[in-house]
Amino acid sequence: MSGMMSCIVSGLATALGAGIDGAFPLLWLRAWVASWAIAFPSVLLVAPLVRRILARVVVRD
Repeated sequence: MSGMMSCIVSGLATALGAGIDGAFPLLWLRAWVASWAIAFPSVLLVAPLVRRILARVVVRD
């Protein structure tokens, strides 16, 4: 899931920042690799914390 999210966000940010031209695919790929390298470990660290918080807040039937 973090891969798809980082792909979409980096693509939009690259398009807005650099425009869409012949260099776009390479720029997007570079941005995607960098953003995935941040997103994946972040999800691994944050997800357990969010699950614990939600387990305390949500009442199961």
